[in-house]
Amino acid sequence: MRARWSAIVLAGAVAAAGASARAEIKTPPVPGKPRAVKLPAITERTLPNGLLVVMAPLRNVPKITGVLTFHVGTGTEADTHAGVASLAARVANEGTATRTSKAIKEELRAIGGYLSIGSDSDSTTVQAGSLSEFTPRLLALVADVVGHPSYPEKEVALAKENLVQEIHDQRSQPGFLGNERFMKAVFGSHPYAFVTPDEKAVAALQRADLAAFAAKYYVPANAHLILVGDFDVATLSKQIDAALGPWKAGPRFQPALPSPPRRDKREIY
Repeated sequence: MRARWSAIVLAGAVAAAGASARAEIKTPPVPGKPRAVKLPAITERTLPNGLLVVMAPLRNVPKITGVLTFHVGTGTEADTHAGVASLAARVANEGTATRTSKAIKEELRAIGGYLSIGSDSDSTTVQAGSLSEFTPRLLALVADVVGHPSYPEKEVALAKENLVQEIHDQRSQPGFLGNERFMKAVFGSHPYAFVTPDEKAVAALQRADLAAFAAKYYVPANAHLILVGDFDVATLSKQIDAALGPWKAGPRFQPALPSPPRRDKREIY
């Protein structure tokens, strides 16, 4: 009991001493010298099919990370196929002409990798990465997913069901409804005014719509690829040529965007 009491007294004394020391400090300590930031050298090149590639070697860990961005957003074709951009992105990595959804996931596990696709108002983005020693396999997988998505009927149906459930949840939130109305008031008929499709629009979308969307917009001239990680630029360039060089070329998407409405007075919606 005496030893326990002594320990409690000692702990209290230490705490009191620390508090006293903190109270005596009237000015903050002088900050240390800033560390120099050494950014990786950046190499850019454009493949014959039009894909812009940016490479930044960073050899602190044996990994490679890639971001492939298409210049097509959720508002594209919203007037004719509302929701098609979101669904096309969601289902693109659920099967290709030669790989099932399961095969894609097993390949990613085998190389310590990941691959996801999503879309927002400005772009559709593929994010992928793996251990650097498996870079050729990762690039081949990315090329297959964006170049040959098969959009299996079962996966399309599941994605549509999930999207409808998300819409139900969104429309139960006042903040979402307010933001949706706000975007329409600010942007009018501009693609930025589109926030989410309604359930009828989602139900009307078919597999063929998603495949046509991907064929039109998922083209190398309409994208840029950024790669960062543990690699040699010359070697990586050859690996990129092998994986993405055969990617079929297509025209760059250049939409004719309407201007947002002009406002010369205050309005309440």
